[in-house]
Amino acid sequence: MPYSSTEIRFSDEDRLKHATRVYKVAELISACGGIAIVALVAHPPGKVDRLVWVDGPARKGMWEGTTYTPPENPDEVVDTWRI
Repeated sequence: MPYSSTEIRFSDEDRLKHATRVYKVAELISACGGIAIVALVAHPPGKVDRLVWVDGPARKGMWEGTTYTPPENPDEVVDTWRI
């Protein structure tokens, strides 16, 4: 399968590779007039129309040995610590 992500793990390089694949599919959907909503534990590899950061306990320590830094200027922040 040329578009399979089964070989991808959680290294920074692999997460970028996966995010790039998802981003490309979202671009195709958008180019055809659709709306793509994408949720990833990674920074977008390119320009996005709206960046929403979901903050909360679920993202802490999800996978051992991984780190995630919040985006610098998200358009919106959903604070799930309070939900």
